[in-house]
Amino acid sequence: MTPAELAEIKVLLAAILPAPWYVDNEGSVWSARSVKPTPESNLLSRVCDATARWAFHDPTHETTIRANLDFIAQARTWIPQLVAEVERLKTHETAR
Repeated sequence: MTPAELAEIKVLLAAILPAPWYVDNEGSVWSARSVKPTPESNLLSRVCDATARWAFHDPTHETTIRANLDFIAQARTWIPQLVAEVERLKTHETAR
């Protein structure tokens, strides 16, 4: 994984709702902690919803919701890369 790729991950991590996240039985992903993106916002704890465009009714949530969605989309690429990097480092470490 390149330094630029790691930097991109850190930027997106800083923008998304805080961990841990969990999935409910209805198809939504939630953050265990609610936040208010702006003082005027409603509380926001739903990361994404597979059933509706629920969060866009509050325009102050749009940036955070978009960051959550971007992170989820990128995770499919990043997680295999991170696993490969950890395996590479462990192999390098045991070869010493």
